[in-house]
Amino acid sequence: MQMYPKQAADWAVFANTQNIARIRKLIAIAENDPARNEARYQTLLRLLAEEEAKEDVKA
Repeated sequence: MQMYPKQAADWAVFANTQNIARIRKLIAIAENDPARNEARYQTLLRLLAEEEAKEDVKA
């Protein structure tokens, strides 16, 4: 099956949106955990910023 540029772009937007939702959920869980791993939390914040930057470029 051949993917056309529009289909590929649609999938990229979908994957990006799902990634953002998942990362936000993980951040919310980490924020409420008193024994959170700070390095992991900082990594999640960085990943969220990267994904949101991708979203801004595609918009």
